[in-house]
Amino acid sequence: MDRREPRSSGEVILRVHGPAAQAHVAPADVLVRAIAGMQQTVLLLAAVEEKQVVKKRFRPSEKLRQRATLLCEVPTAGSYALPMRLASEPLLLDFGGGKRMNVRDAVYELIASIGHGREDAL
Repeated sequence: MDRREPRSSGEVILRVHGPAAQAHVAPADVLVRAIAGMQQTVLLLAAVEEKQVVKKRFRPSEKLRQRATLLCEVPTAGSYALPMRLASEPLLLDFGGGKRMNVRDAVYELIASIGHGREDAL
C-alpha cells in the first residue's frame, strides 16, 4: 500500500501484496485479520518480555494492554479518513414492503440512528 519507510524504530508499515494491492485496494477482512494478528503477537511478546506465563487462553492485563497497544496511523498527515468501497456492484438490501436500499446507505442510516439515539429506526 504505502511505499514509505518507517519514521522511527518503533514504527511498522503494514504492506499488502498481490493483485488487489496492485489496484491500491485491500479486502477489509484481510486488513482486520492482519492488524488483529499483529496486535496479538505484540501482546504475547510483551507478556513474555515481562516474564508472564502465557497459556492457551491468554488474557492480557489492562496494564499490559496499555503498554503494548498498536496505534494505527494513516499514511497522509492530517487525515484519519480510510477510503472504503465494495469490491462488487452496489448491494441492494430488501427490507420488505417495497423498501430497498443500497448497503452503503443502510450502514449510514444505522450509524446515524445509533448516534442520535433513535432505537425505533433500528
